[in-house]
Amino acid sequence: MKKFFSALTALLLAAMLLLPAVSLAETGGVFTMNDVSGVSAGDTVDITLSISGDYEVHGMNLSIEYDPTAMVLESCVQGEFLQQVSAGGNVVILDCQSMANRGMIKLGVVCPINPVSGEGELFTMHFRIKEGVTVNQQVIMVVYEFIKLPLESLVSEDVPFTTDNSIITLNGGSDPDNGYNEGGSGIGNNTSDAPEYPTRDPQDPDANVTPAVDVTPTPVDETLKPADNTPAPVATEQPDDPAARETKEPGATKSPAEATTADPEQQGSESANTPEPDGSGTRSKTSPVVYGAIGAAVLLAGAAAALVIRNKKKQ
Repeated sequence: MKKFFSALTALLLAAMLLLPAVSLAETGGVFTMNDVSGVSAGDTVDITLSISGDYEVHGMNLSIEYDPTAMVLESCVQGEFLQQVSAGGNVVILDCQSMANRGMIKLGVVCPINPVSGEGELFTMHFRIKEGVTVNQQVIMVVYEFIKLPLESLVSEDVPFTTDNSIITLNGGSDPDNGYNEGGSGIGNNTSDAPEYPTRDPQDPDANVTPAVDVTPTPVDETLKPADNTPAPVATEQPDDPAARETKEPGATKSPAEATTADPEQQGSESANTPEPDGSGTRSKTSPVVYGAIGAAVLLAGAAAALVIRNKKKQ
């Protein structure tokens, strides 16, 4: 009986040791593109690239690849999620025009401060299947970088991800010679590439087609908007009207214009309690957020220095 419990304990310990590795492999970003079926040559299809999963990254660099001799990219629409990322003060570059004849779309995202996370649509591609195409098509995503790089670190951390590519099935279409690339997984970058698609012939009429880029404005998350520091309107002094002063009844309340022409001694006492302007109508103040950011940076730098010193002492 003791041997049985000893063996059971050993199995439980082994499971506990393996559990973090399994959990790590299952976390990360999930990129998906929808499949389309039942289309014919000459039809148009919409393929949307979305992201979800449990991840935080400061940078992503990826490309979407397709056969430009079989499909024509007519437009590319930026999704709401990608617009929100851009509205948060991050750098978003979506290029679907410069390499259209090579069948490639590029997306780059750089988040200098806060990492991006969450789920939503990145962008939608509007394709037209060229006439005479009889082979089923696919839209493949290749990830070059999917990384986390906090401010206090000088070395990037690769983040795991999975991809689910798009397959476009034609009516009566045949499979590609080299099969399908349905997607895969990686950490930081892809382990496989897209097929070597040919470049579109310059004599092809579609070689002159430039994909349209559509960024439809969407409501921006209020937490991403900068604070409204617009100064309050300042009342301007109105010219003194002698006729109005003569006709005013005794004991009447002074108008704002008359209030500005009050006794100089009274004006002096009031101005003593008024903050001096900085030229823009309001006193210049440093935001508490700036002080907080500076303090956090100092603490992080001190912690990093302490860690280095402690490691040196251990050595």
